[in-house]
Amino acid sequence: MCPRWLASPALAAALLVAVPVRAASPHEVTVQIRGPLALVTVERALPPDPDSGLQERVLDLDLPEGAALVSVHALPGPRRLAAVPGPAAPYAAAAAALGLAAATKGPEQGVEARLRVASRAADLRIRYRYAAPLACRAGRFFVRIPGAVEADPVPPEVALTIAPGTAIRDLEVIGVRAGRGRSSMRLRGPARAAWEVSFAAAGAATGLAAVSPAGAALGVCTGAAGAERTLPAQLVLAIDRSRSVGLAGVGPQRELARALVEGLPPSLRFNAVLFDRVAAPLFPLSRQATGEALQALERAVTPDQLRNGTDLPAALARAAVMAEQAGGAPAWLAVITDGAVPDHTDAAMLAAAADRLPAHARIAVLVVRPRGDEPPTPRSLAALRALPARRGGVLRVLEPADLEQAVPEIIAAMAGGGDLFAIGPGGGGGLTIAQVLPGGGETRVAAGPFPSGLRARRAGRDVALGLRPVPIERGWLTPLMATGGSPLPWVAASAGDALLVEAGPGVTPGARDDTVRGQMDRSVVRNALSLAFLPRARACYLTRPVRKPEDVELRGRVRLELHLERGELVDARVVSSTLARPDIEACVRDAAYDIETPRPHHRDAPTVAALNLVFQPRTAGGQPADASLLSREIDLLLGPVTFDPAQLLGK
Repeated sequence: MCPRWLASPALAAALLVAVPVRAASPHEVTVQIRGPLALVTVERALPPDPDSGLQERVLDLDLPEGAALVSVHALPGPRRLAAVPGPAAPYAAAAAALGLAAATKGPEQGVEARLRVASRAADLRIRYRYAAPLACRAGRFFVRIPGAVEADPVPPEVALTIAPGTAIRDLEVIGVRAGRGRSSMRLRGPARAAWEVSFAAAGAATGLAAVSPAGAALGVCTGAAGAERTLPAQLVLAIDRSRSVGLAGVGPQRELARALVEGLPPSLRFNAVLFDRVAAPLFPLSRQATGEALQALERAVTPDQLRNGTDLPAALARAAVMAEQAGGAPAWLAVITDGAVPDHTDAAMLAAAADRLPAHARIAVLVVRPRGDEPPTPRSLAALRALPARRGGVLRVLEPADLEQAVPEIIAAMAGGGDLFAIGPGGGGGLTIAQVLPGGGETRVAAGPFPSGLRARRAGRDVALGLRPVPIERGWLTPLMATGGSPLPWVAASAGDALLVEAGPGVTPGARDDTVRGQMDRSVVRNALSLAFLPRARACYLTRPVRKPEDVELRGRVRLELHLERGELVDARVVSSTLARPDIEACVRDAAYDIETPRPHHRDAPTVAALNLVFQPRTAGGQPADASLLSREIDLLLGPVTFDPAQLLGK
């Protein structure tokens, strides 16, 4: 029943006028959480231009890491100008027709994308949408929304919604925790500072998935290492002493080895395997971590011990014998290397070598490189990852400056069960995550269907992870799946308006090329090999046994391929020979491992040097006098050197 005091039409009209009507905010941000993705819609009002006529306005964007733009719209009043993927040429034509200058350069460093809008409308609004994969930190999914980059930003009105079926708990937005069971929030964000949305997955599930007809997104986030700690009774260090480690890498490896030994209980017994082409033990038997033993370890890991070649399977075989000394007690193997794995050593070979270790042994692969060095190649990391994935353990790529903080985390992760490996659908498929650290996670997006279960390997055993997929629209997921050409720049034009989205650093999605390319100066290779290697090759010919008359007049050619990487000779191969003397060919090949080779400009870039060696006795004719008796002895068999020895080298 209506109260009598509302019966008056004049009073009712006055009350209606007094009710405030919410005006559109100049900056609105809507965040939707669907599985492991954040779908963000931003609507912003561009300030009116005081000048009359058609003017160009620029709006810089800063998207989260890994995000992709989905759509961009200009809203001049009731009309709508939509940007669609396309080349920049139509924008240039539209800009020329409107009397505007086309874009001459992309956004500056730190700006992900730039909107260039030409319109006569004074109340122009821009609405753009992007999809961002959630990251993981300390067992919580989160997305970090970057702050504004313009000079006078407006604080955003933030609205958050959680899609039904996304099982989460402990939701937090801009430092404000949501109430129990809440699936939406509204609050004001900071004007310039970045802000976050974070939550933990509910229940025992560690994985979230978003599925569309076009593809799926998989996100995994694990908690920190458990409280239960199983420390080893035996530690075996496999330390890389190949030349690729370099003078600057020896010190960090030595510090890491000592920190691992000192970070474990005093009752620990340890030993070390130093490997290059061969694997040599440090002690005949394992020893306790006394001062004398640690000093012996440090003396063994020095720059003068660097050698050519990297035979990690041989080191694993030697380490397996040492690990047996622990009996049935827990044993750890720590492989300390620079991550340069020869091409002929793949994941299957390392996994087979790891099978020789006792069942109770776990593996930590620790890659250390000097500051400023290139990161290890994806192929090398994939091969090294097979060791802890097979037996349980961790894989870490460490900075020398972070060793002090990293060692306790490595010990805690090993003691708590190690990393998760080979995470993917229970029924197989291509959507997988190679590795997740304790307290870490990752989100991957790929085309194709996605089943409801997850599989993984931990501590060398298969484990099952809970998962409940959430549906998502195709349009949000497709930009994240782009692996070919970039959908940017986008362009749209109408009778009186034009809009362009320019790509900036980090936005353009493209096919990732994991091939490391570099160059090594041809003259540097020639000079180094001619001065260091040719005398050794001559010695192999001079010291040959002479058993038959034809051995005296032995002639022939040998083509040798030297595979160089990071200043190290990783492989030497005799590809052809007319000597018919395997002993000389083996001597020449082994002699190549005694030389020092230069590094290319890109340090991991593999380089192949092909040497055409000509062996022949002394030719007929007199020779000029030489003050060196040794030189005459060499010329007596090999013949006079009347040309530059570098001419014998080919590439």
